[in-house]
Amino acid sequence: MIELHEKLVGHRRIDFDRKKLRKAVREGAKLVRREGRRLAGKKAGGGKAYRVWGDMLHKGSAPGEAPTKVTGTLQRSIFYRTLDDNGLSMSVGPAARRVFYARFLAAGTQKMAARPFMGEALERTESPVRDFLRAGLEESLTPR
Repeated sequence: MIELHEKLVGHRRIDFDRKKLRKAVREGAKLVRREGRRLAGKKAGGGKAYRVWGDMLHKGSAPGEAPTKVTGTLQRSIFYRTLDDNGLSMSVGPAARRVFYARFLAAGTQKMAARPFMGEALERTESPVRDFLRAGLEESLTPR
């Protein structure tokens, strides 16, 4: 979660254009989605090698690494959506209905350590997302 606090001092009235801030939130969510898809698109990881589809050798991810790509379903399922009517709160991550195992990858199981790649995507893009939000907030507020 990213929070942004700005202070405006000395103004009696402030006009607020919600569309501009909504656009900045959406652009920030797109950036996190792009990084999450990039992380989930690795061909090979540092984990154990095993065979898939008969003879294809696949090297999986190690604990703590982003999951590696076999079919690309997890990578394609990462999306962003609005959480409220204002459009100022977004959720970014894999669609649980399309890829049920995404939760197991993120949280881990008794037999598999967690691979929290979306948290890493947010950490890597936090600074540019903050810049998008700050710029969007500055554009949307008009002090009078």
